[in-house]
Amino acid sequence: MKLDPQTKELVALAASLAARCQPCFAYHHKLARELGVDPESILEAMAVAKDVCAGADRKMDEFIARQLSE
Repeated sequence: MKLDPQTKELVALAASLAARCQPCFAYHHKLARELGVDPESILEAMAVAKDVCAGADRKMDEFIARQLSE
């Protein structure tokens, strides 16, 4: 199964957010809009990426706390 171009750009946008790469986000946002990806879909992908990052941040905080208590 292959991802369609719009989905690939949504994935790239989410990865750009997770990597905190503004030039990457700007590049993929331009491509996504050229492919007809609507702003609501972009916002939904960003919400998912933020949720994943927040979970990773919580786990890192827990890891650091465990390391400091050893």
